[in-house]
Amino acid sequence: MAVVKQSSIEDNPDDDTIETEIPKVYLKVQTLIEFDTFVATHGPFTPIDSTSDPEHTDSGSLKRKGGVRPEHPARRAKQPAYFIAELAHVVAMCDERLPYVGLANELTKRAIFHQGLQVEANATGLVLRLVQLPPPTAEVGVGGAWHALLKRLLSVSIRVLSKGVMKSWMTEFVFYATPLASTHPKEQGSRRPVYFQYDMATVDATSRTVDALLSDWGQIVHLYTLVHDLSEYLKIDKYNLSNMFSIKSYNYSKLVLCYGPDKGAMVSINWNSTEKAFKLAFGAANSTLNAHSLIKEQLESHLNEHRNLAQIIQLLYETYEPLISISKLPTLPQLGIQNTRPQVPVQTFTIMAQSCTLIRLAYQGMYCLELRIRGAGLVSLRDGAYSRFDRSNVVDVFTPTQGLKAFLSKYVDETAVFRRRSQSEDDNPPSPVSVEVEGGGFLGHHRGPQSPAGTREPGLRFHPPLTPPSGSNPHTPASPHTSSMNQPNTHTSFGSSPATSFNLSSPTSLPTNINPSPMPHPSPGGLVANSPLNPQLPSPGGLLSNSSPGPVSTSLPGHSPVSSFMATGHTDGSPFPSSQGLASPAASNWPGSPSMPRPSPARPGQSPGGHPIMHSPQSDLKTGGHLSRVLPQRSWAGAVPTLLTHEALETLCCASMHPQGLPGPELAPLERFLGCVYMRRQLQRFIHNESYLTAIPNTEPGVIHFKVAEVLQCRIGLNPQHLQSLHLKITPLSDNKDVWTSEELQVLEKFFDTRTATPPYKPTSMFTFCTMLNVPCNVLKDFIQIMKLELMPGLVQQQGMKWSVQWMLRIPPSAQPIVPTGMSGVLVYRTKILFFLQITRMGVQYPSNMEPPSLILPFIYDINTNLTQLAEKRETGSVPGMAAASQLLKHFTQFQSNITECSIFPALRDLLLNLVLPSEPQQPSPAPGAVQQIQSPAMQGGQPGYPVSMPMGMMGPQ
Repeated sequence: MAVVKQSSIEDNPDDDTIETEIPKVYLKVQTLIEFDTFVATHGPFTPIDSTSDPEHTDSGSLKRKGGVRPEHPARRAKQPAYFIAELAHVVAMCDERLPYVGLANELTKRAIFHQGLQVEANATGLVLRLVQLPPPTAEVGVGGAWHALLKRLLSVSIRVLSKGVMKSWMTEFVFYATPLASTHPKEQGSRRPVYFQYDMATVDATSRTVDALLSDWGQIVHLYTLVHDLSEYLKIDKYNLSNMFSIKSYNYSKLVLCYGPDKGAMVSINWNSTEKAFKLAFGAANSTLNAHSLIKEQLESHLNEHRNLAQIIQLLYETYEPLISISKLPTLPQLGIQNTRPQVPVQTFTIMAQSCTLIRLAYQGMYCLELRIRGAGLVSLRDGAYSRFDRSNVVDVFTPTQGLKAFLSKYVDETAVFRRRSQSEDDNPPSPVSVEVEGGGFLGHHRGPQSPAGTREPGLRFHPPLTPPSGSNPHTPASPHTSSMNQPNTHTSFGSSPATSFNLSSPTSLPTNINPSPMPHPSPGGLVANSPLNPQLPSPGGLLSNSSPGPVSTSLPGHSPVSSFMATGHTDGSPFPSSQGLASPAASNWPGSPSMPRPSPARPGQSPGGHPIMHSPQSDLKTGGHLSRVLPQRSWAGAVPTLLTHEALETLCCASMHPQGLPGPELAPLERFLGCVYMRRQLQRFIHNESYLTAIPNTEPGVIHFKVAEVLQCRIGLNPQHLQSLHLKITPLSDNKDVWTSEELQVLEKFFDTRTATPPYKPTSMFTFCTMLNVPCNVLKDFIQIMKLELMPGLVQQQGMKWSVQWMLRIPPSAQPIVPTGMSGVLVYRTKILFFLQITRMGVQYPSNMEPPSLILPFIYDINTNLTQLAEKRETGSVPGMAAASQLLKHFTQFQSNITECSIFPALRDLLLNLVLPSEPQQPSPAPGAVQQIQSPAMQGGQPGYPVSMPMGMMGPQ
């Protein structure tokens, strides 16, 4: 066998003096290898001896000699004269062994030791066994996990897999057992083979094969480092990790974990060699959605930074239920949200994960909630429109949510919050070590995550809200504790000095407008379990205790990982491991910040109402002014985090019926509240822009008072019981009290409550209603009569009408293209009023696969001529049924031309009584006394405000 090397052409092809007919040498012979003929033809894979007698049989053969005639020479396969069987065997042997030789040479260059090409037992094939593989990185090679993996590695074998003419490398890693016992049926034995397959290319591409081999080996090593550490933690019972998850599969290249209450959620963990990072893939049983996909990138970042799988497991365990609740909020875009551009889609809820435990929820791109997932089954919610560092600053784009604090407080379970906090303290007794380490003061070990001044980044030290920087010494006993936060350049953290910690030991010596509590969190009455001023706790153990999961540490997975990576960046309240952080469910870390009403220890006679002082006491002492502790509700009250249980969050995010049973689809209480706040804000803008609407100042929070053309006075506000629906109260002004009856005003109010300000929350519906209030009194009275027919379907039955009627507050897509889709359904232009009504046929039996016919009719009423007719566009084709309705209205106008009252309702009533479509089927005569059961078209399908024949979803998600 000749080993050759390609050689270059030394002759110049452009030189004419050289004869081109002379053959050129393109391959240069390097070495010649002589084969031993006997060894090559009698080694492995050579079962036939060419010199054997055709009639000879082995002594051990069971074939009978008798009766066996030798095969006729003519029937033997004739081989060409130039075919040499021994040579063909040698060529095949070389073809089989040469790829191994090239791979072995490449491995030798990489300093990867191997045993050379070998024949497997019983001559079943060739194999190249590796002796040792290098660690992926130098850091991994010195760890205990690396040596533990080498002890489990039994062999690494490389073979060739042939499929037809295609060949590929098959690498087999064999390990002994596994440090993690899984439930997979194929992972129960002691021998654990792992296979990787690579395409066999030319000898020049052998290096890529070795690179792929080392890449897969690195995948095994990196994943094993996580598994090895996790197995060590599982041996410690106090961490209780085994109850949080189960191992579905671990095959050394991929780890699949199951977690959740019923272990129905799954996560797959593997190492991506291309990106040099761990990757997570989430799934769930029964093909359901795993809510942890919302924070996938944050979890991957945390895992790659800390390389602690136990922390990830605890994060998955603690964030599972809140994320499931959040995922139930609708994220589909809606149309008709922007009144000026109703055809621009706006996303309902946008879920933006900031970290593994901090999530922002944006509603319709205007309002924002900041959700922080804490331990012990608790979460905190605050208004994300306010800066985390200064409540006087509002984040761009977002708008503060008015009344958010009052709404969230309705879902606070104080007993559950207190009970879970107490259980957390019982499980983790006080540790004096933290006090000795900090060594500064009584509250030293609680700094950091609870005070902006105590954070590790000096750039995050901000002044309290609305407080100018003070130049006083924070270490003087006369200075209140908040002054320590007024020094952006001081390096003394809050509570780290005895002077700043104990200068408040006598609350009665302080001015009456200073919060005497040295706690960073003002706590409501009955929940001040950690305050040394609370007579209910004689021991300060509550302050000294580190509640579960204990001190911040990234190497102790039994302690909550949430605390480990939130300690430096979390500045608007304590992370959940701190016992102080749960002391006040409605407070934050800002000294003197507003919280839930509570009595002051320094002033026993103080009324529990109101909020603590927000301003710094120093600014008041300098000016000599006095500010009362009892302050009215501040607009930034929602910026203070509110502690809720997981059950309360589930109630907020899970779709349910309206508390009062108002018609409409099931929505989450949070969506109903934010929708009403959004509608109210849009109405305020509308009142400001329209000349016929005049805003009336009032002191009621969240309530709008306005006048409509000096005729009616309206009050619109949230229901004070549940804050999930808007309600209208109309009062006629003094000059018009005799014009309106109480029944008419009640119809207007009920129509607003059940048709206008209901889901889906589209501001245009409210604007249309205000436009209706501005029409002349006689026209509005006819509008009210139409509203009565819609609100009280029994009237249609009593008056024997063939059609039911429904107001179109927004232009549906199925209407004639007179007004763009989604715009207001009532338009007033000079002396003409354009409004849209939908009528639906009642009392006619149609086949089960057909809905009753429904028409959307554009009515035009002329105030001067008192004529009511349909608006028709000549260039558009006639809609079936429109011609009959138009003809009926013209007939009514001819015979009722001398009518003195407004003609809208009489003309409509005549239409509802007499309109018959030519395509209606023949109906059998009803039995005597039979009553036709009818239903309001607004209630058909459970979708208020939509015509039945409308394609669902055209006006936005329901």
